[in-house]
Amino acid sequence: MSRKSFAERRVVQNDPIVVRSWEALGILTGLPRRTVGGGKIHIALELPELEPTVRTQYELRLSRLYSECGCALGAATGAVFVGCYAISLIAAGGSYPSLGILVLGFVIFLLGVGVGKSLGLVRARTALRRTIAHLLQEGSLHRPEPQM
Repeated sequence: MSRKSFAERRVVQNDPIVVRSWEALGILTGLPRRTVGGGKIHIALELPELEPTVRTQYELRLSRLYSECGCALGAATGAVFVGCYAISLIAAGGSYPSLGILVLGFVIFLLGVGVGKSLGLVRARTALRRTIAHLLQEGSLHRPEPQM
């Protein structure tokens, strides 16, 4: 068995997710993220009922939401938590920071990052489900009615 370099594994693991049917689109929210090293995953829609421009817009939005890791909101929330902690220390008339105060500030930062990252992931997953539901609704308008 040959050993692949990190770059080769990344390319293999970050191959696009191709959606070829409307039924497969609903499964997308349950799939685990397959990124290595924080790469973005491309979702390709091969649904002939959609116009090319609409399909491209949905591919971009689905890819962004599916790849969302929550890091941006986590960093922002961590900064806000530390800022509030610093303001509370200043308001309390704190003097030169001791090791305990610095450690507590770091713990508060980590707590803020965790809360923000979790909220970012929940927000992205909710938006992904909403986008898929909207796409399925739009797709039902374009699909032919079954013949009886």
